[in-house]
Amino acid sequence: MGETVPALRVDLAGYGVAGALFHAPLIAATPGLRLSAVVTRS
Repeated sequence: MGETVPALRVDLAGYGVAGALFHAPLIAATPGLRLSAVVTRS
């Protein structure tokens, strides 16, 4: 008991409207997930 589980690192491919307004905020707000990287075309 008392062990902490490291956060699951999540990468986001594409940061258009859906990534900025939907995916990234949900990943950031979910306990146990950590937004680790974002890759986009431009």
